[in-house]
Amino acid sequence: KSGTNAFHGSVYEFFRNSDLDARGFFDAGSPPPFRRNQYGASLGGPIKKNKLFFFLNYEGIQQVLDTTYVNFVPSAAVHQGIVSGTQYTVNPASAAMLALYPLPTSLLPGNPDVGTISVVGAQTSPENFGLARIDWNISDKDSFFARYEGDFGTRATYAGLGLWPTFDVTHNQFLTMGERHIFSPNLISQFTASFSRPITSEPQPTQHAALELFNP
Repeated sequence: KSGTNAFHGSVYEFFRNSDLDARGFFDAGSPPPFRRNQYGASLGGPIKKNKLFFFLNYEGIQQVLDTTYVNFVPSAAVHQGIVSGTQYTVNPASAAMLALYPLPTSLLPGNPDVGTISVVGAQTSPENFGLARIDWNISDKDSFFARYEGDFGTRATYAGLGLWPTFDVTHNQFLTMGERHIFSPNLISQFTASFSRPITSEPQPTQHAALELFNP
């Protein structure tokens, strides 16, 4: 938006939680927690009446979303070295890997080696978005504007057993400037230049010593 000769602004918030959510197919009892806060404010007005104006806007999001995951894990017998009814000596490296997995709450029909366990994994997603704009009426025939936008957010997801969480990072920045000149009622020139710098990454830095068998 462009600013005007009068000051105008707004403030808002949107809130949602899991109190009225339906239970999912894999949820036991009540649905897992969910909370979303979305809020923001804007303000626009004159810096110099009829000549120079500004507009600012901010929006923030804070979200926590929990999801139920059904995971296949080795049975208690496999943890003890019993596979399909046969006893084996468990190698220490194998025992360390098996220790990463929790015991199942139920076994698969006809398969004593594999069971299932339900785990609630969280996803947190904070994000901040901001915008600033300047409009300048240089003369009756020339005008200029500049606009900056920034979007900074992160998201941590603990899916499955939560052994390998992912961390999404977004840092986006955009700058636009434009100048308009009126030669005549039938001829107008518009010049616009933009710069953008989007950055997105998804590191997965979690390491487990039991799985680093080939590290020097």
